[in-house]
Amino acid sequence: MKKKIPVLLTLGLLMCASPSLWGEVDTKFIHVSFEVRPVFLVKSSSSSSGTAAVDFGWVVPSDDSSPGEILEVTIATNTARSYRIYQTAASIQSDEGSTPPEGLVKFKAMPGLAGGRSEVSSYEDLRPGKRLIFSSRPGGGADQFQIHYQLGESGILDAGDYYGRVAIDGELS
Repeated sequence: MKKKIPVLLTLGLLMCASPSLWGEVDTKFIHVSFEVRPVFLVKSSSSSSGTAAVDFGWVVPSDDSSPGEILEVTIATNTARSYRIYQTAASIQSDEGSTPPEGLVKFKAMPGLAGGRSEVSSYEDLRPGKRLIFSSRPGGGADQFQIHYQLGESGILDAGDYYGRVAIDGELS
């Protein structure tokens, strides 16, 4: 017990001592800054393969439509601006250069999960050129929607491997 009293007494004297005995605090202010760049990304992938492709696979001559393919489209943005999504299609043809009959490939866009609206709510022919397919809700924001592709009657289709290209892109309003 004798040893604890001097330690407590010394600690008490230090606590009561003038603040100037503790030393001065040198306060420095640091400037903090950062930049957030605007982001507007449009990503698409097939729900069946996970890649950005629409592949109907083997097509057997039939008078019925194929089950179809679904393309998932995701828009990531940190802007508060509305936007539009477009589909630009090139013509489809076989290795031998033959083209499928008009109206063979059809598509439609579904409404967005976050309130964006489809500009193609029922099936339309996939034609070469640029077509508005989706518009964001007012004020923009991230969203996700699907494009459904369907292959119509294939009974009149020449045999061969058919290829085409579709670009999905967007622009801020």
